Amino acid sequence: MSSTPDHAILLRSARDRLIDLLGIGDTYPLTDLHVVSDQLKVTYGDTAKVPIENAQAGVSYQLCDPEGRLVGEKHQGKNATLVIETPVVEADVTYRILATKNASTVSAQEPRLLNEPAPVKVGIDTSLAISILVAQVLDGTLSDPKPSDARIVPYGCSVEVQVDKTQEGVQYSLIVDGREVGERKPGNLGTVSLKTDPMSEDAMSEDAVIRVRATKTFPASANRPDESGLLETSLYLKVLANPGLAVSADPQPILDYRQGAVIKIAASQESVFYRAYLRRIRDADFVHGDAGGADIATVPVPGWPDVQVQKPPPTAPQAWRTWQTPAGYVALGDDPVPGTGGELRLAIPSLADDSLVIVQALKRHRVDADSPDSAIITSAVQLNQAAALLVRPDPARVLTLRVPLIGAQTGDSLRVAGGQPGVFYHFRPSPAGDELPLPAYFHQRDEGDGTQNKGVDQLGVAIDLALAADPEPPLAVGADLARAVPRLPLLDITPLPVGTSLACRAVKAQTKVEVAMVQLAQLAAVPAIRAEQTVIDYGSSAKIVIPDSQPDDQYQVTLAGTAVGPALTGNHGELVISSEPLNADAAFEVVVSSVVVQGIRVERVVAVEVLVRPNTAVPVSATADTIALNAGSQIVVEQSQRGVDYQLLSGQAAIGPPLPGNGARIVLPTGPIAADTTFSVAAARADRPEIAVVLAAQATVKLKSGA
Repeated sequence: MSSTPDHAILLRSARDRLIDLLGIGDTYPLTDLHVVSDQLKVTYGDTAKVPIENAQAGVSYQLCDPEGRLVGEKHQGKNATLVIETPVVEADVTYRILATKNASTVSAQEPRLLNEPAPVKVGIDTSLAISILVAQVLDGTLSDPKPSDARIVPYGCSVEVQVDKTQEGVQYSLIVDGREVGERKPGNLGTVSLKTDPMSEDAMSEDAVIRVRATKTFPASANRPDESGLLETSLYLKVLANPGLAVSADPQPILDYRQGAVIKIAASQESVFYRAYLRRIRDADFVHGDAGGADIATVPVPGWPDVQVQKPPPTAPQAWRTWQTPAGYVALGDDPVPGTGGELRLAIPSLADDSLVIVQALKRHRVDADSPDSAIITSAVQLNQAAALLVRPDPARVLTLRVPLIGAQTGDSLRVAGGQPGVFYHFRPSPAGDELPLPAYFHQRDEGDGTQNKGVDQLGVAIDLALAADPEPPLAVGADLARAVPRLPLLDITPLPVGTSLACRAVKAQTKVEVAMVQLAQLAAVPAIRAEQTVIDYGSSAKIVIPDSQPDDQYQVTLAGTAVGPALTGNHGELVISSEPLNADAAFEVVVSSVVVQGIRVERVVAVEVLVRPNTAVPVSATADTIALNAGSQIVVEQSQRGVDYQLLSGQAAIGPPLPGNGARIVLPTGPIAADTTFSVAAARADRPEIAVVLAAQATVKLKSGA
């Protein structure tokens, strides 16, 4: 190529035209024009097109063969690029270009040859540049990647390869790993784009080497074999793992509590490594009703609509080198597992909660396929399909039922404790009774803070809503209701006879997946538990008698929710539990508990009431213990008890009406006294007058001497 700048040639050409026009000189054609010869290679029997840049107006140009003979016609320059077509070329040849000044009033200079020749070669040009269009560079650290540097594309897409400065009369096609793909396209002296077919399981599913084949086909009359050759440059294409593989659970997506599973990946790729990631399904992940186009995993549940679970978003194609574990997921297994070319099975450990499993597909790409020591870059994508695993409730969970016993039947309530959060428990008399009207439900705690209740923002809409009763006793002023543990569910029941067995089925509230509890709840009879004395003196201990205690039961006496002594295991004999001294009536409860390792523990509650007589140690005194004849005095009872009526006595005779206790001092008038008299006070319970005592203290009033 000439080193003379184009603008200098244009300026000199304009100068010469002006000289010619004015007739003041005899100019010669410029000989340092640039002849573009870098792609003058043609196939046998074709013509070549020789471009001459900045061909001068007023100058004609004509080809000369190597012997100096003129070839073809003259072509007039127009101060632009002039293209001269050669005759048919059958062998390598170098043309020269003769520039002749057109005749003018001034005799023209002799024709002159341009400085640059126009060599034309015969054959297919295999040095053409090729490149992959619109594909990421595998090695992201390259600041100035070259066309030969490896590219990477998602599985299932096609790629476009550009061939620069193609030859006319030549057909170009793609060769991928030695196999021709796509259509052939003719050269046009410019760029040609070749596109692969969309990737499939059998075409370009793995890393590939791409070449371009150039083919010249001759007619039969030429009696010449076709020419074909591969262009010199090789392109390296890397392909991400196939994210569209089928993922499923084996043997089924509904598992027993604490059961393991297997995730099956169909048609796994041998060049890919797979790893499962697992996360507990939160309530917010369940989708009820119309999914609205959300990307979901579904599980059919017999008798109910399919369970729908929101999946994490798939990997963006450009994020293959920055894949991050979605929030809440944990990797399973020590290392990724290589694909087999067929079905791949990934073990899932035993599960206690509904879980969603996603699969990561890793592929290792060598930067330079021709160099076994070159760096390896790993790509990662998430398979589109995910497996939702639903877990049945724990059938062996130890529930605790508490039911009052009144004689030979239960009371009208059933309290349930120890249930699995998020589970409904339905009870029915076994073997063929109807279920109780309502189940017991156990509320879940906050997803992120187990010390708090689940907030409104974590509840689903348009599904069943189970409300907890207000705390009992009521919370103190300023207490945090969000942290108050909900009351245990209390079911209204129709009294059941002693000896009834209750069956129970546990149902997950979100999924409707259910299981029968492994054991029945036995509402067994209890001994005739009683108080040794149903009425005791003030300050005495009550004794609860449990005759014929059973070794399969434990007996715990409680008073106002507080244990009275330790729980005792039955021994076929009589058990006696003494209370602390009592100063008021006591409603004892004897909780008879069945001893179970798994299943349902039943607490039968027997109420034992003990009444307490009035306090006989209340102080008694007279306001005046010496009086005149027929004068009166007053008898004072200190620390009187509420609910007790006090009657003043003289011997067996009642003096005046009884007065009710008020928790403090009361005064009983004696009336006129005619002789020395000793007074006593009878105390009787207002609610049970037959429970009465005479206070231990007495008060004596004497007449004054000489009265």
